[in-house]
Amino acid sequence: MAMSLLVFFLLFVLCFVIYKYEPRTIFLGLVMILVAIQSVVMFLIFNFNNLALIMGIILGILFLIIPVVLTIGFLSKHRKLFKCLIISLFVGIIISLLLYLNEINVIEILQLPLITWGIGYFVCGICLGILVVNSYLLSALMNLFSKEKPSVDYLIVLGAGLNKEKVTPLLAKRIDKAIQVYKEAPDLILIMSGGQGDDEMIPEGLAMANYAISQGVPKNHIIIEDQSVNTYENILFSSQHFASEDASFAIISTMYHLFRAELIAKKLGLKSVSYGAESGKKWVFNANAFIREFFAYLYMQLKWVVLFSILYTLLYNLLHYAVLMNAFPLPL
Repeated sequence: MAMSLLVFFLLFVLCFVIYKYEPRTIFLGLVMILVAIQSVVMFLIFNFNNLALIMGIILGILFLIIPVVLTIGFLSKHRKLFKCLIISLFVGIIISLLLYLNEINVIEILQLPLITWGIGYFVCGICLGILVVNSYLLSALMNLFSKEKPSVDYLIVLGAGLNKEKVTPLLAKRIDKAIQVYKEAPDLILIMSGGQGDDEMIPEGLAMANYAISQGVPKNHIIIEDQSVNTYENILFSSQHFASEDASFAIISTMYHLFRAELIAKKLGLKSVSYGAESGKKWVFNANAFIREFFAYLYMQLKWVVLFSILYTLLYNLLHYAVLMNAFPLPL
């Protein structure tokens, strides 16, 4: 009992410290999940079984539903991928029926070492993937809401594509958010960041500046950064326009994009805060965008993803070998 309380206290303190001093990390969400799980464990230890059951069900639903909802939103925008999954499921059902019709003992097949290895490896991998997705989402939300916004010198507005020479509605909402913040502190300098794509007539930064000027922002309070082609370059090239190395700044982008932008700022060794703009789109669009951001995050952390995958494979094989050797028997 005392050990359970100590673990809960240490996890809670760790969560607070991370959020207070450096919330730009996926470990913030991971620790929050561990705090929630430990809460359920404590309820069980103190014999609050009904409360533990209710909380466990709620956590389980959230833990599973969030990735499923996001995946459905993603697949609804990628119908070809959805069709491939349906075809794969159909083939799997046909194979299962053939096994049944031929009176093959499915249980014996599942007990074959290679089959059990594959099923266990896949299931554990899915669980770890769900854990990472939820950790990323919680970290993103905690970085977005209820965070104190200190005064800054610059606002970096991230580009998001053009319609010929005009900003898109999505990009306009980012600039509108920047203008809203600017009106509360008129000494701010707005850095409009975005280069010119192959299908764009002018650089995004220039189009963004033109829009901001049309909304009443003085031209001398705007800096145009028109060389960047991705979020990393947005922040890096924009920071090169700072008047001093210790200048403070805020990043402005759409809510689903903000956390990855802050992670990039952290990677560049820059302290930042952020303001999120609404996308103005339906949840399906936001789910699709979030999944893309999550995979972009994995690509950004590619070396750690590869290292983790190798370690996971090694540890799982060691455990599987121990089970086969009856050193650590598990019921099938």
